[in-house]
Amino acid sequence: MPIELGSGPAPEVGVKRDANYIFYELTRSICPSCRRVIDAKILLRDNKVYMSKRCPNCGPFEALVYGDAQAYTNFSKFNKPGTIPLAFGTEIKDGCPHDCGLCPDHQQHACLGIIEVNSACNMDCPLCFADAKPGFSLTLEEVEAMLDDYVRTEGNPEVIQFSGGEPTIHPQIIDFVRAAHARRIPFVMVNTNGKRIAHDDRFLEQLAEVRPSLYFQFDGFDSETYRIIRSEPDLLEEKLRALDRLAAVGLNVTLVPAIERGVNDHEIGRIIDLAIGHPAIRGINFQPAFHAGRHMQHNPMRRMTIPDIVRLIEEQTGGKFVASDFIPVPCCFPTCNSVTYAFLDGEKVTPLSRIVNVYDYLDYITNR
Repeated sequence: MPIELGSGPAPEVGVKRDANYIFYELTRSICPSCRRVIDAKILLRDNKVYMSKRCPNCGPFEALVYGDAQAYTNFSKFNKPGTIPLAFGTEIKDGCPHDCGLCPDHQQHACLGIIEVNSACNMDCPLCFADAKPGFSLTLEEVEAMLDDYVRTEGNPEVIQFSGGEPTIHPQIIDFVRAAHARRIPFVMVNTNGKRIAHDDRFLEQLAEVRPSLYFQFDGFDSETYRIIRSEPDLLEEKLRALDRLAAVGLNVTLVPAIERGVNDHEIGRIIDLAIGHPAIRGINFQPAFHAGRHMQHNPMRRMTIPDIVRLIEEQTGGKFVASDFIPVPCCFPTCNSVTYAFLDGEKVTPLSRIVNVYDYLDYITNR
C-alpha cells in the first residue's frame, strides 16, 4: 500500500517574534505587597528602564525605574570600585537587605551620613518619606555615640546631615551641630521645613553661631502645590521669609524640592531662577517623589525619575542648563544622582561643563 508524503496543504509554520524589551540585568528586590525578598529583572523598553518581578504569593509587578535607557546604560562607564569602610556595623547572617548596617557584604561606604534625631514634626505632610509623627527623640549622648561610630567607620567623614521628623524642633539640635563640628566633620547639614527659622529670632541667632548648612524643603510657588504636597496652601510666604532671614545672617541653603509628576513638575525652572537670584541659596537638590513612608496614590509606571527632571530643567530654563551639562556621581551608584555646577556672574549662568572638561576631574568625585 503506497504512502504519500506531503499531500494536501502544508501545515502553517509559526513565525517567531522578538520580545518588546531587552533583558539587561538581574537584581534583587522586594514584593511591594508582602515585602518578601524576590528576584527582579531590569528590562529596557521604549528607551525606558523597568523593573519586573514576580512574587510567588502576590503575583507579578512592574515599575518604571529610569526614564532614559540610553543614559542608564551609558552611565555604567562612571562606575568605580566601591570604597571599603574602616569598620562594619553588622555581621552577615540573613543576607541583603536584612543585615544592613553596614555589613561586610555592602558594596560601598557611607557616602552621606544621616542621623534622624527625632520622629516628631511641626507639619503633617501627605508626602513624607519619613512618615513623621510623635515617637522617638535622641539624646545628646546617643547622637555623640552615633557620630563617634560614623568617624570610626569613615575615618574622616566629609558630611553629616541631621534629619527627622523636623530636627529644628529638637531642643538639643544646636548641641548636635556643635558635636559634629567637634569631630571635625567639615560639612554639617540640618534638614528643615523652615517654619521655626521664619519666626524664632533666638533660634536664628543660635544657628548663626554654629553655622550649619540648611537643607531646605521648597516645593515651588503655587498654593495648589503646597496644598497637595504639604496640606498647607499658604506656605510660600513663610518659606521666603525664612530664606531671607538665613541670608541676613550669612547662612547657606540647599533647596530640596520633592517633585511629583503632574503636581509641581512645571515649577522646576522657576525654582532655579529663585536660586540664581537669592543670596542664601547655594544649590538645589531636586528629588523625584519617593513613594515610601507617607505618600499619595501613584502609578509606579509613571513615577518621576532623574532623567525626567533633567529634561524638564532643560525645557524650563531656556538653555541655561541642558542635559549634557549633567554627569552622574559614582557614590553610591551612577544612576542615583546627576549633578552639575555653575558659575554665576550676576544673572549670567555658565555651567562648569562648558568651561572645563569635567571628565578630567572625575576622580575628585569618585565615591564621595
